[in-house]
Amino acid sequence: MIDISSEGKTRSVPVPVTGVNFRTRLALMLALHGLVGWLVWLSWQPPAPLPATAPASAFSAMRALAHIEVLTRDPRPNNSPAAERARAYLAGILADELGMEVRLVPGVWRRSAHGDRPARTFSVVNVHGRLPGADPAAPGMLLVAHYDSAPDGVGAADNAAAVAAVLEAIRAVRAAGVTLPADLHVLFSDAEELGLVGAAAFMREHGRALNVGAVFNFDARGSGGPAFMHESIGRATPLLTAFARHAPLPLASSLGPFVARHIPNDSDFTVFRIIGATGLNFAFFDDPENYHQPTDNIAHLDLRSVQHIGETMVALIRHFEPSQGTPIRFEPPRPSDENAHPASPVFFNPIGPVLVRYPEAVAHFLAMALALMLLAVLVRRWRNRDRRDGLPRRGAWTLLVPALWLGGGFAIGFGALRAGASLMLGDPRLTALAWFAIGSALLAGAWLQQRFGPEPAPAVTMAAAGVALGFVLPAGSYFVQWPALPAAFAMLSTSPVARRVLAIAASLIGAILFAPAAYYLFLAQPASLPVLTAIAAAQGALIAAAAATGCRLSEAARAPAQAARSESA
Repeated sequence: MIDISSEGKTRSVPVPVTGVNFRTRLALMLALHGLVGWLVWLSWQPPAPLPATAPASAFSAMRALAHIEVLTRDPRPNNSPAAERARAYLAGILADELGMEVRLVPGVWRRSAHGDRPARTFSVVNVHGRLPGADPAAPGMLLVAHYDSAPDGVGAADNAAAVAAVLEAIRAVRAAGVTLPADLHVLFSDAEELGLVGAAAFMREHGRALNVGAVFNFDARGSGGPAFMHESIGRATPLLTAFARHAPLPLASSLGPFVARHIPNDSDFTVFRIIGATGLNFAFFDDPENYHQPTDNIAHLDLRSVQHIGETMVALIRHFEPSQGTPIRFEPPRPSDENAHPASPVFFNPIGPVLVRYPEAVAHFLAMALALMLLAVLVRRWRNRDRRDGLPRRGAWTLLVPALWLGGGFAIGFGALRAGASLMLGDPRLTALAWFAIGSALLAGAWLQQRFGPEPAPAVTMAAAGVALGFVLPAGSYFVQWPALPAAFAMLSTSPVARRVLAIAASLIGAILFAPAAYYLFLAQPASLPVLTAIAAAQGALIAAAAATGCRLSEAARAPAQAARSESA
């Protein structure tokens, strides 16, 4: 409906929302969103592997492949002959080719009984290497990658790829003649697959002798895809800044570390979280159907993933400064310590090579701005409540069906039901909670649409969510706040053209921020599924409803002229 003034009288004229023109515009809008999402997806793809003939100072996945071929001749479970051969090979490469001080470090880890799990004693042998830096007294960096594999496969991706990438990255840095400001330590840990016992034993018995300020762990839970920074610990903001500035494709989301802090997904990085270290955790996650399976072999390994994680290692090594890290505390972080730490930054990729970062205070400011804009809109709607637009019953399906398709189809069908997801998401209650989140979002959207009319309904939803997330979950607020800003401006604008442009911009920003990040974030942190699904439902509603609103407003802009012509006739 639109209000038409004629001879001092105001009356409502229905705005057509059906017909070929409207359907064509809506189809074009959805096609535009699909194209934008596809282009963003392409920007997230890992780089092509460099050949073995690449310059010596460059990381080459094909050179790393030579190490992977040696390591993956047989499965490498703890205390197996293949594991013994692997660590002998690694020690030889570190010492003979890379010039590092190398130790084979035996250790014992006793695990107490817990529930149905019996007590057990593990015997491990870790490989430790040290490359002296310019200042031995300065806190150095530690690269961690476990060299054992699951017993059912040779572990090409998990974790021979990361081990080989460490070797090739150090070789490339040395070939470039880079002078390290502090010591570079390497830990190839044993028995990660048995419960992180190799890293735990090493740090308990030898960790205090290391002068380490930053820990970087590298792992895999799939056999392809880009390397994603999915977890951070300690005062990691300087490390994150260096990663964003110097890594060629720095992919990360602040929602990942938030989920990991509350629902940890264990890797060797867990050991360093417990002892109060500072660091970043990297892995690639695509093709999870090969995780811990016989198919985790070279034939299924995407060498682009090796190239990406290796280039990331080179950037971290070359640009590390001792001031970026903090010494390991060797005690669990206390709540009082965590409260004294600076707030964690919000960070995300609008496109692959760009990692946007800002402090939590910005998320709080955006939340307050959205709250004021939302209040202004509600006051305006209350003052004009006698002229509030109605909503045809069929208009609800414009919001509900696409939201269900985009939210449920993406977060559930593309994630929880894809091959291999059961390896990481064994609890059906999470899926049930995800569907509950979708249903709640749709009911709330339908109520808002009935209450406030078809144009402001999605914007009101997103603005309210942006206010809440800005204070409750700043790490994930960017998914909602940035699309909500143009949506809120659209609600305040009196120009039909401006409202149309802003509505379309809101839906496009939502598509850009959410699609690839949510996919890889789910693979990195399966426990994030309920949160992602709720956001997916809201984003799906925003995309569909804002696109429809943009089309509807174009019709509304022509309604006065049509009404005037009708009256003159």
